[in-house]
Amino acid sequence: MTIIRPPEEYVPAIQQGSRKAIFLAGSVSGSENWRLHIAQSFEAENVVFLDPFNASYASADAAAFSAQIEWERRHLRRAWGRVFWFSFESLCAMSLFELGASCQSAGPLFVGCHADYRLRRDVISQLAIARPDVVVAATLDELISQLRDAVSVAWATSP
Repeated sequence: MTIIRPPEEYVPAIQQGSRKAIFLAGSVSGSENWRLHIAQSFEAENVVFLDPFNASYASADAAAFSAQIEWERRHLRRAWGRVFWFSFESLCAMSLFELGASCQSAGPLFVGCHADYRLRRDVISQLAIARPDVVVAATLDELISQLRDAVSVAWATSP
């Protein structure tokens, strides 16, 4: 398992030792480190996680803000799959925007919302229309289970 964070770049053609990359989108502020929890669940696997969390990110700096957004956009497009987790602590406006864009992208999409996430019903309703193949997980463990099942199938059928 490998975790790539900004400003490091994931370039699939160069990093051939890993089969596929999975983008981790969703709650950042005020929530547990769910990204690390997911990555550690795949510690023995040959998986690359694209984690946009940047400990040195300064949102007040316009250049840093642009660089962060551009990194996320590039890596969302490079990912084989996209995982979204919405905790109850914040609305995650940027992640909702990225989820909408990801609904239009090819590739696996995994979404989970904490039971107390204020927009849970909205996420479920919108996904039922835009991506009826996506089952919204109610817990982080359920989300990990969905991802593990999909990774197992994809890795088994990859050349």
